[in-house]
Amino acid sequence: MPDLCLALLQQDLEYLLQQQLADWQQMVEFSINFIEHHRVRCLNFYHLLILQNQEIISQDTITKLLELYLAQTLQSQFNYQLLKKHSVEIKFVVGGILYQLKKWFDSQLKLAAVDVIESMNCGLSLLEDTLIMEH
Repeated sequence: MPDLCLALLQQDLEYLLQQQLADWQQMVEFSINFIEHHRVRCLNFYHLLILQNQEIISQDTITKLLELYLAQTLQSQFNYQLLKKHSVEIKFVVGGILYQLKKWFDSQLKLAAVDVIESMNCGLSLLEDTLIMEH
């Protein structure tokens, strides 16, 4: 049974990643609304992952998505160097996103989705401002 649940979780994650979303904020909103709409299913997945000592989503996955978004936002040949220069800040933002997700799931998804979305986008706004000023 756990293998079936993990396969369904992988299918849900692939569905989320295949969405044609214009920017990071839309991806966050779509993902949080998806989780809220499939509340019981997502909580069951979360508890199963905890029992199997696995992450709900990896830090590497979020880092890649965030770097892709930032590179598209900056649209410059210097993107790679700028992102590399700010790798610590990117890791910090990713850590905040993972913390907010864990906090939300640990509360049994009781926090309002709008508050979770705002929390997940807060660090990114600060990082974007820094990168744009240097760009």
